[in-house]
Amino acid sequence: MTRKFDGDALIIATHNAGKMMEFAALLSPFGIKVTSAADHHLDEPEETEDSFVGNARIKARAAVAATGLPALADDSGIEIDGLDGAPGVYTADWAETPNGRDFVQAMTRAWKELKDRGTEEPWTARYPRPDLARRSRSCRRRPPSRSRDLADARCRRPWV
Repeated sequence: MTRKFDGDALIIATHNAGKMMEFAALLSPFGIKVTSAADHHLDEPEETEDSFVGNARIKARAAVAATGLPALADDSGIEIDGLDGAPGVYTADWAETPNGRDFVQAMTRAWKELKDRGTEEPWTARYPRPDLARRSRSCRRRPPSRSRDLADARCRRPWV
C-alpha cells in the first residue's frame, strides 16, 4: 500500500552532512522542509541491531521521540560476498580511526581479507544502488499515529 506524506517538515535522522544534502535535494521539489538530527542537537543513538533496517529504525525512533516530528532514517554499508556479508552493518566501524572515518582504510581491510582467504575474483558485493540510496534501508515514523514505512533496496555489483 502506498501512502502519500502530507506534511511539510521532516527530520532526517542523520549527522552526516552529505546524506543531509542528498535528502534535502530529493525532497525540496515536494516543498518538504528537512532538518537533520544535528540541527536539533540530538545525540547519535547507539546502533545495536544486526540489520540495516533495525539500525535505521533505532535512529528514526530516537528522532521522533526527541522532536515529535516525522523522521526518515537510513543505514547502509557494503556486504561483500567473499567475506560472508562483512562488513555489513559494521562498515563504518571498519573505517573508524582516532581522527574520524577513513573508508579507504575499510576497503583496504576488505581487500586484504579477501586476499588472505584466497577468494577468487571477480569479487561481488551488495550495496544500495545510487538511484535508490536515498530510499535504501530507510524507516519513517509519523507521530502521533506511529505509522511507519520501510524500504530495503540492495544491488549486487562487482567489487574492485
